[in-house]
Amino acid sequence: MSDIRLEIQPQGLMIHWGETFNYLFHPLWLRENSNDPEYRDENIGARIPQAADHSLDIAIESAEIDTACTVKLAFSDGHHCEFPEKRLRACAEKHRPDDLIGDKVFWQRGFQDYPTYQLETLKNDESAVLAMLATLAKYGFAHVQGLAIDDGALKSLSDCVGPMRETNWGTLADVKNIPNPYDLTMTARSLAPHTDNPYRLPGPGYIFMQCLRNNAVGGESLMVDGFGVAMTLKSADPEAFESLTTIVPNFRHAEDSAVLEDSGPLIELNEAGEVARVRFSNRTEQVPPLSTDTLNRYYRGRKKFAELIRLCNPTSVTLI
Repeated sequence: MSDIRLEIQPQGLMIHWGETFNYLFHPLWLRENSNDPEYRDENIGARIPQAADHSLDIAIESAEIDTACTVKLAFSDGHHCEFPEKRLRACAEKHRPDDLIGDKVFWQRGFQDYPTYQLETLKNDESAVLAMLATLAKYGFAHVQGLAIDDGALKSLSDCVGPMRETNWGTLADVKNIPNPYDLTMTARSLAPHTDNPYRLPGPGYIFMQCLRNNAVGGESLMVDGFGVAMTLKSADPEAFESLTTIVPNFRHAEDSAVLEDSGPLIELNEAGEVARVRFSNRTEQVPPLSTDTLNRYYRGRKKFAELIRLCNPTSVTLI
C-alpha cells in the first residue's frame, strides 16, 4: 500500500502505483461506477439512476486509501463511494474485456503444431471445451475429430459451444455442387482464400465446417492466418496497411430470397490499434468509385495484401 499514492488534480484522480505506472481517472467515470446500494442493484449489479443525469462539473472533494488498499472517495454532489485498488488498476490497464482467453499466435505456411480435440471428450468435459475455445482464440481455428458422417453431427459439436444462429440458408447448410447455384461455394470451382460472409450484419462469430464425403479429385481445405498476414503487411508496407484500415469497400450477396450488404475495411482495428477483423472476399467485394488518389492507394494495398496471403498460404487441414 505504501507504493500507491493518490493525487487529486483538476482533471480527476491520478493514482500512482510506485514509479512504474500511473493513471488519471475522470471524476464522472468514478462517480457513475459507484457500487453504493443506492445506485446499484445489490443482486443484479445493474446501475439504477441515469448516469447521463449527473452534472458534467462533478469533482472529487477528497480521496484516501486505507490499509486494505481500498480507495475512498467523496464527490462534490455529496456522494461517497469506495473501490478496491486492484479493480481500478485492472480497469486502467485493460479498457475492454477479452473476447476469449488466450493470446493470439500468428502462423504461416506449413503450420501443423496445433492441438486436435475429440468430439466425445468435448461433449462430456467442459474443461475440454474451454481448452478448445482457448485454442480458437490463440490460432483462429480449432480442429475437432470424431464426428459421425451424417447431417446432424455438426450440431452435436456446435451445441458444446452455444446455439446456432439461423440465416437465410437455415442453421445447417449443405455445401455441394448443384445446378443453378446461388453462390460460388455451390459449384465445383476452386475457391481462393477468403473470409466468409463479410456482407452479413451482424457478421458470423464462428463457422463450423465438416467434410462428410468427397467423391472428387481435389477439394482440400486450406487455411490462412489473416491476422498474421495483416501484421506482416503492417511491418513490410505500413502505407499499404494504413490504406486497408481506413478505406472502406462494400460487400454484397444477392439471390432470389435475400439481398445481404455490409461495409467495412479489409483490415479492421480496435481502439488499441490491434487487428480485430479481416475481410477478404474477392467474389463479394464492391469498391465504390472513390477519388483516383484514394483508389490508387487502396488497389496497391489490396494487391500487396493478396500477394502476402498467397505467400503465407497454407496449412492444409482434413476436415473429417
